[in-house]
Amino acid sequence: MTHRPKNPYCPVCQRAKMMAPHARKLGGSSTIKSDKYGDHLTILGTVVLTTKRYVYPNATKEGEQCYENLLHFTGVDDEIGVIYSDNAPELEYAVKKLGVRHNTSREYSDENKAVIEREIRTVLEGTRAALTQAGLPDKMWPLAAQHRCIALNIKLKG
Repeated sequence: MTHRPKNPYCPVCQRAKMMAPHARKLGGSSTIKSDKYGDHLTILGTVVLTTKRYVYPNATKEGEQCYENLLHFTGVDDEIGVIYSDNAPELEYAVKKLGVRHNTSREYSDENKAVIEREIRTVLEGTRAALTQAGLPDKMWPLAAQHRCIALNIKLKG
């Protein structure tokens, strides 16, 4: 259902998960443990990550749209502890308007974003796999990305 892990004999996996060789750096990243939903959200671009994933494809990068997306993801009554993101101005605006503590990554320090970058890669690989397997055009990627997130959330639950 999710083409995870990659099957080297599956033509969809072979095509959807092609990557350039790694340029690994020293160091690593850690995960943050939370006791309940909403203790810690991680956002990068259009992907929101907690124990659940979701994608909000937008045509523009506007703070007001990011704020509406955050409200949709969290719900009006949910208590959010901290939101971690990169230093994107639209995300800073949205989190400030939401009134939640905001931690940001250090600029030009990729190891701070390793966990979310890997999750984004997982979503993108699955999106390409879904499009390839269904024979759909690339312009359907927003729906395929949302499908991928839902499929991963279902797999985590089960």
